[in-house]
Amino acid sequence: MTRAIEPADPATRRRAIAILVVGTVVGAAVLGTIDRWLPSFQRWAASDPARRRTLLLAMAVALTLPCFGFAAYLWRLGTQGEIAGGRGRWLKALALGLAAAVAGLLWTMWRLAALLDQGHA
Repeated sequence: MTRAIEPADPATRRRAIAILVVGTVVGAAVLGTIDRWLPSFQRWAASDPARRRTLLLAMAVALTLPCFGFAAYLWRLGTQGEIAGGRGRWLKALALGLAAAVAGLLWTMWRLAALLDQGHA
């Protein structure tokens, strides 16, 4: 049984292109201005150990939340009924492995922040 390929919805296509263009412009603007404010931000962040720890933990959480979200998506995808049992189990195992790895990374960053607070670095 073959299915015909349906063309993309024009409104969805325009929305996707707009998101890509806006993202590219914002990214270019950020990269263009980062040289100007980065040295003063580094001095500000390094001036207070508590601030440095808070920024480190905030970055760790910001980087790991999307990974946890992807693990949840994989788990949900693995529990759907139309996926064959073997493939669903693999997706669940991948979700658990990803969640464990991200939790380990978050714990490592927490420990690094604690060590920085104690003056080991």
